[in-house]
Amino acid sequence: MIIQEREQIRLIIATYDQEYIDYLNNKPPSGSEIPLMTMNELFTWDITKQHHMEVCGPVLLALALQNGKLEN
Repeated sequence: MIIQEREQIRLIIATYDQEYIDYLNNKPPSGSEIPLMTMNELFTWDITKQHHMEVCGPVLLALALQNGKLEN
């Protein structure tokens, strides 16, 4: 997820497992706890700083070219 807040752009990646997908599809969880999705903020760029934008641009372009998928 990409979020712009005033002078900042944030890149946030959500992680989840099959139990979370099952929960969204109304399948009962295997344990007593409700499975959750975890959201991790990877980067925050300040749009007023040239260096931040020099880094941000290629990162966002790479995500767009990979259809939003992060792979090793």
